Amino acid sequence: MSTVALKASLALWTRRLKYRRARHRFYHRKSKRPAEQRDQLAAKWHGKVGYAETMVSRRRRELAARKPKPSARGKAVAWAQARVGIVEKPPGSNGNPANISRWQASLGFGRVPWCGIACAKALQAAGVRGVSSRLASVALVEDDARAGRAPFRAWSSGRGVSRGDMVVIGGRGVHVELVVERHADGSCSTIGGNCLAEDEPVLTPRGWVPIGNLVPGAEICDPSGGTAEVLAVHRRGEEEMFAVTLADGSTVRATADHLWTAGVSGRGAQRKWRTVTTSDLRKGNQLPHIAAQHLDIDSDRPLDSYLLGLLLGDGCISGSTPTIDTSEDEMAALVASALPAGVSANAQFYRNSGDTPGQRQIRLASPKNQANPVTDALIKLELFGCLSFEKRIPEAYLWAPEEDRLAVLQGLMDTDGTVGKDGKVSFSSSSRELAEGVQFLIRSLGGRAGLHVRGNVHYTSPTQVVPKAARDSYRLLNIRCDAPLFRRHRKAARVKPRSFPGRQWSIRSVEPAGRAQAVCIEVSSASRLYVTRDFMPTHNTSFGPGGSQSNGGAVAARRRSPSEIRGYALVNYPG
Repeated sequence: MSTVALKASLALWTRRLKYRRARHRFYHRKSKRPAEQRDQLAAKWHGKVGYAETMVSRRRRELAARKPKPSARGKAVAWAQARVGIVEKPPGSNGNPANISRWQASLGFGRVPWCGIACAKALQAAGVRGVSSRLASVALVEDDARAGRAPFRAWSSGRGVSRGDMVVIGGRGVHVELVVERHADGSCSTIGGNCLAEDEPVLTPRGWVPIGNLVPGAEICDPSGGTAEVLAVHRRGEEEMFAVTLADGSTVRATADHLWTAGVSGRGAQRKWRTVTTSDLRKGNQLPHIAAQHLDIDSDRPLDSYLLGLLLGDGCISGSTPTIDTSEDEMAALVASALPAGVSANAQFYRNSGDTPGQRQIRLASPKNQANPVTDALIKLELFGCLSFEKRIPEAYLWAPEEDRLAVLQGLMDTDGTVGKDGKVSFSSSSRELAEGVQFLIRSLGGRAGLHVRGNVHYTSPTQVVPKAARDSYRLLNIRCDAPLFRRHRKAARVKPRSFPGRQWSIRSVEPAGRAQAVCIEVSSASRLYVTRDFMPTHNTSFGPGGSQSNGGAVAARRRSPSEIRGYALVNYPG
């Protein structure tokens, strides 16, 4: 409040106080003054109070009139800032009946990229003349600015830029945003789009491919289990990245406005799913469950997949004749059913100590003077001679069709897998590479599993009474997977069915991860989702018909570095 208004206010309250005292004197004390004189004096005080009130109100109106009205540039920026967070509905539609589609209609535009629509609507809200559908064609924005055609007055590489001007991001005709603030280091705060870091991998049937290496027409995996096609690729330049990490340790880097389909509330079938940006993700939000992925690298797999899993689990593959240890008749039968022609399962019993029944060692032997097909296959797979802590799953089996991947996993789970009393499934190995391979198989089949390391391990046995130091144990705990993980009936019977995917799909953290080159893609799948690092499902960007690009599915604020800015289209604002 100004000094004049403060003085007027104090004077008002002073007069009110005097009036109240006078009223008390005239009406509550025994006064010798006549009633007519009392009434005249009261009217006098009333008049003074009314005059003071009138002066204060007038002064307030004068001060309000002096407040500067927002400029046209301020109106454009304010309009854009008020729309931050608006998303496409449905995702990938390049519209939203509540706002985006309405903006198109009010501007008289067709289905054009709405990075241009949002900018055009902001300029229209500020009263800028000459706003036309040319604004939505990003290439024409630069052409019109260079020619000085309305609504632009000039093109600039950085000089003379003010809030409310338009900035072209990336190459010619790539993307436009509205400048919110220009910074001394040459960067600027803007409104705009969504992407992943260019080195983040995208799942394809033939392996991981960095998103920056994808081209239109490339085949990628759909979270529903099928395949999809890349329709367009959009390079956004260098941006701030955030690491999104799930409870099982899966992580991927994305920009603040990259889109995700996430469960934001409820449990199980009652969970509510929303399309949100990275900055909107919260701890406990869940990503959708994916189906078993369609993978198939054309590669030679010389050994039965289930037998390979058994050998990697409880097999000895460092000797001339591979062996598998077991104590159950059922396992012996399963081994025999997976052997190649010409190989026999020769069982040999032995006792550990006293009356404790020993295990059955099954030798996978071939006829005398003949090559052992199992040994030859292990040599070809570069597994022959590996000790337990050196075992791994060959790439040819990691990227095999679904039935082969499941068979390898079942062999490993039948040997080194465990089902607890509570029905939860786990896996343990002294080989980190093998445990990571099992985790890959589980995720590729639509499941989740977190990897944990247990150090300071000691073991005992009937022949080793004193605890002996052992190698670190790499464990996958609380494995969730809809596929049947076991062939052994004893273990399969103890698995407790889960009615919902579990906490492994929940988000543990979203943290800053530096700056990187950002790339976003549009895919042909109905869900508009694709699979990225650690089999995490994420949302594509949105492009209009004919490859026109939207601002990435959501209106969002960001800071652009000088290296990603092509130039500025200076807007001719009124006034």
